[in-house]
Formats: sequence, structure tokens, C-alpha cells
Amino acid sequence: MYRTLEQGGTVALLPDQEPRSGTGIFAPFFGIAAWSGVLLARMAHRTGAPVVLAWCERLPRGRVYHLHFRAAPRGIDDPDPGVAAGAMNRAVEQLIRECPQQYQWGYRRFKRRPEGEKPFYPDRRRGRQ
Repeated sequence: MYRTLEQGGTVALLPDQEPRSGTGIFAPFFGIAAWSGVLLARMAHRTGAPVVLAWCERLPRGRVYHLHFRAAPRGIDDPDPGVAAGAMNRAVEQLIRECPQQYQWGYRRFKRRPEGEKPFYPDRRRGRQ
């Protein structure tokens, strides 16, 4: 991905997916600590590539989509991972607020919790947290 960006190409990331262990930090997402990726910020900072937010809005009857693009907010390429992850999560929140019925609310965005914090979701196997 770095090579593609350095050569002027385009890459795409899903910013609201939990990254693997050791590749993220906790940053607020709708006011809740969420394990958030730092790869986007690192790539943007290192390569100087512009960050563009893109999403599809499924139109009635699901036959066509409206593709939206928006410049990313300031701070999304900040060298401080906390600042960058916070900016990224706020940007995703804003897009969700504009069209909440289109977001995948079933995705368990808060699976990983800060050390010592109770699980966010109930344990489905035992019916408890």
C-alpha cells in the first residue's frame, strides 16, 4: 500500500473495523473507547497522500448506489496516533449521523476493551457478560 501511494496510486481502508492486536489504540467512537486503527494516519503522514472519505448510499429498492466523497478532517494524518485516530473516528461518526440507517450496526465495534474494563457485549454462549 505504501508503494502504491508513493507512486501516486489509490488505496482504500475500512476505518471502523477493529485492527489486529498491537496495531491500534483506543480512541473515542460515539463516546465509547474503541480499538482503532493507526495505519491510515501512518500512511498519510509518511506519504503525504490526501485522505478522502468515501461511502456508498444504497438507494431505494437496492438497485443502485450513490457514491459520496468528502475531504478528511484535519488531524487525520497527525503523527500522534491518538490525535489521528480521534479525528478518523469523529469523521466516521459524522458520516453515520448523516445516514444512520445505512450503517452496519450489527458489527461488534467494541469487542476489544481497555484493560480492566468489562465486556461491552453479553457472552452469547452463557447469556451473560
